[in-house]
This record gives sequence, structure tokens and C-alpha cells, in this order.
Amino acid sequence: MKNFTSVVKNANPFLKTFLSIVLSVMLFAQNGVGQTYYAMSGGDYTQAFTGWSGYATNWNGLAVLGTGSIPAATKTTAATTTLATIGTGTAIGYDAASSTKLVFLSTGATDNANAVACDLNLNFTNRVAGTLSFDAAQIANSTGDRKGTLKVYYSIDGTTWTEITGTNLPYVATNNVANTTTISVTLPAAISGQSTVKLRFYEYNATAGTTGSRPKISIDNVGVTSTASSCVLPTTQPSSFSVNTIAPTSTNFAFTRGNGDSVIVVARLNSTTSVAPVSGTQYTANAVFGSGGTTGTNNFVVYKGTAAGASAATGNISVTGLTAGSFYVLTAYEFSSSAACYNTTSPATVTFNTFSATPSGNPAVFAASATDQTNIGLSFSALSSLTNASGYLIFQRAASSATTFVPTNGTAYTVGSTYGDATLAAKITSTSTTLSTIASLTPNTQYFYTIVPYNYNGIKDSSLNYFTASNLTATATTPALAVPTL
Repeated sequence: MKNFTSVVKNANPFLKTFLSIVLSVMLFAQNGVGQTYYAMSGGDYTQAFTGWSGYATNWNGLAVLGTGSIPAATKTTAATTTLATIGTGTAIGYDAASSTKLVFLSTGATDNANAVACDLNLNFTNRVAGTLSFDAAQIANSTGDRKGTLKVYYSIDGTTWTEITGTNLPYVATNNVANTTTISVTLPAAISGQSTVKLRFYEYNATAGTTGSRPKISIDNVGVTSTASSCVLPTTQPSSFSVNTIAPTSTNFAFTRGNGDSVIVVARLNSTTSVAPVSGTQYTANAVFGSGGTTGTNNFVVYKGTAAGASAATGNISVTGLTAGSFYVLTAYEFSSSAACYNTTSPATVTFNTFSATPSGNPAVFAASATDQTNIGLSFSALSSLTNASGYLIFQRAASSATTFVPTNGTAYTVGSTYGDATLAAKITSTSTTLSTIASLTPNTQYFYTIVPYNYNGIKDSSLNYFTASNLTATATTPALAVPTL
């Protein structure tokens, strides 16, 4: 496909137009796009395959799929974009004796070597998914006892596929062994409320059997049921929403629950427009930011559940995968899980900054020396010698030992102010500076200095991250005033 695209790009204008049309058709077939999704709100879906000579509305075949290993919803070996009377090769078609069944055949003596698939497209907006049922049967194919297997997968985005299982599903057929069964399975709750559901019927030449041909497998009388979503909105949203244990790439959050039976939490960057969840739609949560389902562009679901124990006092729900030094918003919505019914009025919201990346360590050099009775000179390694460091804080204590004060991440400190048993004597922000003079000191006094590297996103003080492990200290004593000689 990549080479074909290159040919299109470099062709003359007439040929380029023709090849572009061909490329579009190829992509259409490969991805099964452009299909109509049957609206389950219009009634249960049924299909008896009577008189099929091609795919009916709401169905599509597929080009060869090359991802993964058989069996996998994304791995097939024969295109199924057109239908014909089923022959002796790997294909999907209809039986020569009757055009009232859809027939699958994956041939070959090597197990798990061939597979075919096609999709049924359904829209479950404002619907609760019910069951999938169909008749499956073995159709004898020449001689032999090798096996074939039919699986069903579902996807709500056309990318991620999950197998649906139940009694007699997967359906396994042995060639020349009669096997007709009606399969009925409960559809996953994740399908409820989704507008782009694909059910992939997938057949492959499964393991077992010793000689001869693979069986044909037919399906008939496909039925899909659903019920109306009975949306009863919770009336009380979460409260006391807070974050704690903030780190450069993660945080914990907590809240007091409202009166829904579940809660969903959506995370976004502050610069991203908020998009509320839509009732009747099920969302997939992932605590890693950017990996879960979305309520809208870059609005990621990071939690979905009962939040048991996640009161404002405990704060035991975490979100990871955040970017250091960035401003985020978390929004919590109460909902009724049975119908995916969300209260989107005045949801609980909390904003926070992740801390900037932690400085790589302490400077290699830090020294102090009195220059006269009221001045002490400090020398230190330049900020440029460290990674993730945008400044130094230098604390001063007039005593025989260094300060015990430790700065708190996310908090800014002012030069000249006292914190605990120390005064902030200097703040260094130049990446090349290596010297600083502390003036207006008391003669004949010992001073201890502590240097603390920090990182900052340059916008919000709440991003401040201090390196506080074994900070370097230096000491110097100002000389006494000279006694005048008479």
C-alpha cells in the first residue's frame, strides 16, 4: 500500500486521478469504512441471509488484515469484500445448495494458518445491549476430519477488539461430523450506548484433526436485541474534591460521593475545552492519562467506578502519565450505571499543577567566606551544571548549625522573609551565576547557609519542585569590628 501511494504521488495528472480513485477503493475495502450502522432504537436486528449475492446494508467484508497472529480479529489471510458461491478456497460466501446462509471456509493442512472475517455494524445509542444469537452449522467439505472454528469479536472504535464468549461460542466444527446449534450470548455492557459497534464474525482453520479438508461453517438467523435506556439522573454530585500527593507525572485525588451508584472522572489539560459525558454512552477508564476513553477531544476518562473508600480523607485514587509542570483539570460526574445516565449539571471540579521535573541533584560546589565584618561571599556551581534546575534558594541561619527548615513543593518563598529557624537570603535564577554576596550582616557572628536547587515551569508557583535530599551547607564567621587605636 505504501509503494502504491508513492506511485500515485509521482504519476502524471491523468494517471494520478485514476490511481487516486483506485487507492480510495483499496482503503475503503481494507478498513471496512463507510458502512451504515443499524440503529437499534428502531427495533431488534435480524438477518436470515435470504437471497444474498452481496453484503446487505449494515454488513461489510474486509481486505486482508495483517496485524497479530491467527486467531486474532486483526489477522486474516483472504479478502472478503465480495461474496460468491463458496468454493474450495479460503473465503466467505454462500452455499451452492442454498443462498440462505452465510458460509465461512478457511482451508489448509497447517493449523492456524488461514482466516476470514466480516463485520456487522450496529448503533446502540440510548440502548442497553441485550443478546446476540445465531444458528451455526457444519457443512461437509469433501473428506477428512480437520477442524474449523468461528469466533465473534466486538469493537466500539474499529481498533480495539474483544472476544465475545458463551455457551458454544467459540463454535468448533469437525469436517463430516454433523453439528448444528443455536448460539445465544449476552452482549458486553461496554457496547451499551455506543454508536459505532462492530461485531466481527471470524473463522479460522483451528488446531486438531489429522487428514483431509476443513469444514465449511454456516451462520443463519442472526439476531441482536437491546432495550431502551431508562435514564434516571443522580441528583447530588461529588463534593470536597481535592488532590494530594502531587508529583511531576502523577497525583492522587479524593472526593465525597454524591448519590449515583457510580462516578466517572474526566481529566484534561486546562487549555483543553471541557466535554461532558453523554448519557447512554459507556466509557472505558484508564488511570494512565491519555490511555482511556474520551468524552471529547483530549478529555480522558481516568476513573469509573464506585470510588469505595475514596473519601476526602483517604484520597486513594491515582492518575499517572501526566506531564511535569503542567496545569490539569479533573471533573467528577455522578451517574447511574445500568443506563449510563450522567448528571452533567455542576459537576465537581479540581484544578492542579503537576510539579516540574525534580532537579538532578545538589551543586558540586558550595562555599562561604567572609569578605569583611558585614558581608559574606558565597560560591557555587552554576545552575547549568544540573539537569531540571531553574534556580537555587539559599537559606541563612545565624547559629552554629544549619537550618532544619525544608521548603515545600508548590510553595514560593520570598527573599528576606523568615521560615522556621532561617531567613531566605538569596534566590539565584541565572544559569551562569556562580557567586553571590550576602550583605548587612552582624560583625563577629557565625552564619550557616543551605543551598536548595529547584525547578519551575515559569508560570505557576504550584509547579515548584525542590530538591531536598542532603542539601549542601557552608559556614563563615564575620570578623569583629576593629578596636580603634588611641
